[in-house]
This record gives sequence, C-alpha cells and structure tokens, in this order.
Amino acid sequence: KRRLMEQAQNHCPDCGKPLVLKEKGKNGEPCLECSQAPECEHSEPVPMDVKLRMQGATTLPGFE
Repeated sequence: KRRLMEQAQNHCPDCGKPLVLKEKGKNGEPCLECSQAPECEHSEPVPMDVKLRMQGATTLPGFE
C-alpha cells in the first residue's frame, strides 16, 4: 500500500498535507483522505490505476 500511495503522490488541495489510503470510505470503496482528518475533511476517490494495482493488476488496460 505504501508503494501505491507513493505512486499517487497526492496532497490535500485544502491544507497541503499528504493524502492517505483509507480502506473503506463513506460509500464502501477505498478512498484517499487527508492525513489531518478529522480537522480537514477532504477525501477523494482512489485513482483508477492505483485501484487496479490494489486488486492485483500487473498491467494497466491499454498499456500491455
């Protein structure tokens, strides 16, 4: 998971702190959440390439 998050390299657009992977967000799907939660409430969907790698994909569609 750490390597996947390093690839995402996202920071919170609201406060600038790193985003962390949360196993299950409000909708039951993985999400990226601000590491300063609950003070900062920003969250966003996991990028599709990271989600596919989390599911075990070794190549991405269209990049075989």
